[in-house]
Amino acid sequence: MSKMVRALLNIGLALGLLFVALHGEAKPPAPPPTTPTCPTCPIVYVQTTTSQNRSDLMLMQADGSQKTVLLSGAKGVRHGNPSWAPDGDWIAFTSNQGGVHRLWFVRRDGAYPTPVLTPCGSASSLAWRPVPAAATGKHWLAYSANCGAWDLWAVEVDLDTVPPEVSSGPFCLTCNESSGAYDWGEPAWTGDGTHLTAVRGESPYVYSYVMFDFDANTSTLENGRTIELPGLGNAYVNGDWAHSTNRLAAAVHSFDLGTDDLWWFDFDRDAGTITDSGCLTGFDDEFAYESVQWSPGGTQLLFWARSVELGGGYFVSPLTGFARPAMPILSNTRNTMFGGADWKPNPDPEP
Repeated sequence: MSKMVRALLNIGLALGLLFVALHGEAKPPAPPPTTPTCPTCPIVYVQTTTSQNRSDLMLMQADGSQKTVLLSGAKGVRHGNPSWAPDGDWIAFTSNQGGVHRLWFVRRDGAYPTPVLTPCGSASSLAWRPVPAAATGKHWLAYSANCGAWDLWAVEVDLDTVPPEVSSGPFCLTCNESSGAYDWGEPAWTGDGTHLTAVRGESPYVYSYVMFDFDANTSTLENGRTIELPGLGNAYVNGDWAHSTNRLAAAVHSFDLGTDDLWWFDFDRDAGTITDSGCLTGFDDEFAYESVQWSPGGTQLLFWARSVELGGGYFVSPLTGFARPAMPILSNTRNTMFGGADWKPNPDPEP
């Protein structure tokens, strides 16, 4: 090796050592960021393909991304009314799979789809009690079913089994309240599970909103009182309670005013009275609103809006500075319809 070549090699080695000294050891390029997987998707919803008369359970992120099939139906099979269990791991839903309308459970990854109950009449408006019963550690699942009249029913569910087991009931929550004189629907639990609210239908187009105390020891509703809605008169209320406050977000159709809007109500729950309220949507924006849901942190709302121009779609907006976004995260098409969305109540449980 010539002196010139050795000199050039020495210079190269020196420059390399100087570069390492200044910048540290050479490192491989960082891997690209990973994309969250669909088991962490926080919203479950129903996608209906009208040409096949089938409805699938779907998952998506709150911005409408990562739409993924959780549980597919077949032609003529309708899955519906999905509702996250309080553990964030299981979903209750209804299905006519097998030719019989039943209540089912499925895990968040699509495993263990299991029929657990055949209610009398069709079940709808599934609502999990957010906290377990102190005596048993099990959760109540309330729903509306037509057993001669529409009443509120409930079952106690053990979420620690795989799949969950219905361990008692079904039993009627409102049969003694109405004796068949009223129809009941839209059950919603307060965040601490001590109260349940529901719509009472007294006749077609005559409704009231009622709050009950819930006795978990005797599985009964007590002390029902009608909620006086501020200036709304006769109205149909579809509401969802925030997880940690006394605030109800609700889609309200006022028959007296002829309006469909989103409202929030702050409650004195023990007295069954509203202490403060506000309309989010302004009465005159040409939209009708339905099916409002709180985000897990209680800062955003998921809701359905429809108009002659839009057709219908799901939107997400923060509660503070509420504004209907320009684009829905889901919107109906000629052959596809959406419904029954529910937001996961808490972060993913540990594996």
